Amino acid sequence: MLRPPKENDAVRLSRVLEQNASHLRPWSPAPPRGTNPAAPVELTRSIANQRKQWRQGRGFTFLITGREQTAPILGRIALSEIVRGVFQNAYVGYWTVRERGGQGLASEALELLIRFAFQDAELHRLQAAVMSSNRPSRRVLDKARFRLEGTSERYLQINGRWEDHLIYALTSEERPRL
Repeated sequence: MLRPPKENDAVRLSRVLEQNASHLRPWSPAPPRGTNPAAPVELTRSIANQRKQWRQGRGFTFLITGREQTAPILGRIALSEIVRGVFQNAYVGYWTVRERGGQGLASEALELLIRFAFQDAELHRLQAAVMSSNRPSRRVLDKARFRLEGTSERYLQINGRWEDHLIYALTSEERPRL
């Protein structure tokens, strides 16, 4: 269900992102002017960078797929901006395709990611930032027992506007027996 992306996933992932652009746009930061992060050439570069971050322990990106070997790409979930040392923290981000919304796919993927984060990556704390209007994403975090820590005003620029985000967190002590 979760697997690291491979460079030959770029074309398929590009198709999925293009098909779901209107679904993802309300919650996603705008790309830098003149770039298209969903273009296969950009995704190939991005995947190569994600694999480098994986080797360095600085980030872990997974594709969300079905259970069968040739399953379609249904989303992406990642641990990013990892800070080691005394913090041992990562940011969690995820998305799923429109047609799988509300079916528990993101919740299932997040549970697997939490297990990976605390056991394999040996992190202590996970954080997620979500717009208050993104109720489906808030439900996913609530179901995974992330706790709401507060609001960061004008946190990310989404669709040309600086949007407030709710900040959620989960520590390894809060999820002891995974």
